[in-house]
Amino acid sequence: LGHIKNDDYLNMIYSASDIFVLSSRIDNLPLTGIEAQASGTPVVTFNYSGLPELIENKVTGTLAEPFCYKSLANEIMWSIEEERIKELSIKSRIRAENLWDKKIICNLYEKIFDDILSN
Repeated sequence: LGHIKNDDYLNMIYSASDIFVLSSRIDNLPLTGIEAQASGTPVVTFNYSGLPELIENKVTGTLAEPFCYKSLANEIMWSIEEERIKELSIKSRIRAENLWDKKIICNLYEKIFDDILSN
């Protein structure tokens, strides 16, 4: 698909996907995993670095053994079971709304700034 510059088109791609496989070996907390979940797409990634912070294992996605392609393949297969994928998808969207909604993030920043200014 190449580089996607349009946010609406990107959201459509995430939404049309059953899962998002984040096989990064370098990123600590990639935005792509957050974007996928915000679109209701569960994430399969490695249990490494900051990547486990993106998901609740076996609830909003799955964690594979770090850099093991067999483990990653097994987690993908586990995730795409028909009834399971529906539940992962629903919980991914709910988690994204509860953690990364712009109102929530703005309130967190406001609290940080208030704390800094009061000290």
